[in-house]
Amino acid sequence: MKKYTNAVIYRHKDAYEILVDKGVIKAIGRNLGQADEVIDLGGKLVAAPYVDPHLHLDYVYTLSELGQSGAGSGTLFEAIELWPKFKETLTEGMYTFKGGRDLVEEALKMGADVVGGIPHYEPAREYLRHIGTCPEI
Repeated sequence: MKKYTNAVIYRHKDAYEILVDKGVIKAIGRNLGQADEVIDLGGKLVAAPYVDPHLHLDYVYTLSELGQSGAGSGTLFEAIELWPKFKETLTEGMYTFKGGRDLVEEALKMGADVVGGIPHYEPAREYLRHIGTCPEI
């Protein structure tokens, strides 16, 4: 059993110790008792690892829109290969389409939960400003 102490633990304001047994967190708190090994973290932040759980629901019908059937391989490499063909079917980006920002704001008012950007879709660098606009909106 290992005990990590003197930690700043994300989302655990009153805790400063973590008890770990065989790689599994057993407890987070204060004064967790004895352990085989004690590791002083010196006030360092402890947080969950970064995970990018995003997905592209807007690409759900990509294969059928390209006139293909079947599930495909579902790999990133297939998506990269298909993207240029699919991009030819798209007509609007936030700043390339007149009133695009207003449409995004309206979608949020109607209940959309998130806004994302597609920098590789924009035809020129001056349109990349949507990357900063999305968090603002």
